[in-house]
Formats: sequence, C-alpha cells, structure tokens
Amino acid sequence: MLSKSKMYKLIVLPLCCFLFLGCENEDPNPELRDRIYLDLKQDYEASKAALEEFQGYFKESQEKLDKTQPHSVERVATRRDIKKRRAQIRVFEKQTRYLRIRMERRMYESRKAYKLARMNGTKWPDPEEFRFYIVNKKLVKADLNWNNRVPKLFDKSSQYDPKDYKVAEE
Repeated sequence: MLSKSKMYKLIVLPLCCFLFLGCENEDPNPELRDRIYLDLKQDYEASKAALEEFQGYFKESQEKLDKTQPHSVERVATRRDIKKRRAQIRVFEKQTRYLRIRMERRMYESRKAYKLARMNGTKWPDPEEFRFYIVNKKLVKADLNWNNRVPKLFDKSSQYDPKDYKVAEE
C-alpha cells in the first residue's frame, strides 16, 4: 500500500503540471466569454423565434382566407390581416438577418481582440467596452416620440379648469 506522502505526490504533481501547461493554451472559442457577443446571440435567437411565430400566424391567416366566402366582410378583414402579417414578417426577417451579420462580425472581432490581448498580456474582455455597448443599446432603443417622453403639464397651469377638459380618470 502507498504511503500518504507518495499518494500526495501522485495527486499534486499531475495537478500542478496540468495547471501550468493548461494555462498557456489558447481558447478556441473566445467569443463565448464575450458578453457583447452573447447579448447579440440572445437578441438573434429571440428575433428568430418571433419570425417563426409570425410565419405561423401568416399560415393560419392564409388558411382562414381559403375558408372564407368571396366578397364577404370576413375575406376583406382576412386580406388586411395577411397584409399586416406580411409586413411584420419582412421587418422580422430584416432584423434577423441584421443580427446574424452583426453577431458573426462580433465573433470575428472578439477572436481578433482576444489574440491581441493575449499577445500584449492585457485583460480581455474589456468591461468598459461592454458598458459602452449597453449605453449605446439603450440610446438606440429609446422611444423618440416626444409625447411619450415628456409629461403633460397642462393641469399644473393656473388657467386649467377640469370642467373644460374631458380627462380620463385612472
């Protein structure tokens, strides 16, 4: 039977060799540690799922159109619905293609940045870059409609009389 010191050496020696040699290997998929890439991938998957959902709705509308009577109100409403669904599908197709291209581009950029950071011995991924990405994403998705962003202050005016306005009570 092996003594404790020999067992200790048998366990610690291969573990140390593994740690020292394993740290020098290059990561084959560094983009999986990039938070921006993962966020883009999540958005892409959500857009792809929404596209498939709307394509299913479109097929349902097509089947409904086939079942309606010619020159009926239902047929007109179904055609309008099909037109609306077709426009939504186009939007989701464009968004899905854009996100796929952006995700692939980010994968390339993250691999390149990883190799440069590894050569220079700097930290990767850069947390500042992700913070800037989040700020940019919020600005891009911000609602540009002035009425939604700015509160209506007409009731604060001294000339405001509630009898003159029909205000919905909440």
